[in-house]
Amino acid sequence: MRIDPSTSKGLIICGVLGATAIFLAWCLSFIILFQVFGSPENAGAFGDSFGAVNALFSGLAFLGVILAIVLQRQELIEQRLEIRNSRIAQEESASALKQTLEDARIRTELESLNLVIQSYRTLVESSRLASTLDDKKRHEDARENLELYQALLLKRVNKIIKANE
Repeated sequence: MRIDPSTSKGLIICGVLGATAIFLAWCLSFIILFQVFGSPENAGAFGDSFGAVNALFSGLAFLGVILAIVLQRQELIEQRLEIRNSRIAQEESASALKQTLEDARIRTELESLNLVIQSYRTLVESSRLASTLDDKKRHEDARENLELYQALLLKRVNKIIKANE
């Protein structure tokens, strides 16, 4: 059976196996020490001679803890930078979306004005050959409205051009 330590389940299994191995080594150390030294006093004297090794391993363990904290701090800094960059990208995306929406609104407004102008242009063309006084009045009103909407469209286009410069 192959254990993958990158998964949570694999990590738990590795931890349990490691703890079991350490516990077994600890139990065997008692048996070996009593077999070699015979009495607890002799074994104690022998064990005391390894005090410096104990200090060495304690120091190395402490160094490992410090290195883990430093690495965790570095990861936290990188995570904060990534979050900040993500926030900036979202703000830029929102700004671009807002501009796209504004462009669509302006395009719709200009198309609407253009349709009104085409409608009045058609009305002017159809009433050009007006025969009655009422038809001539409608023709004149349509021509005035056409000029008004054309001026409004030109004014709006100029405003958009100035805003985009």
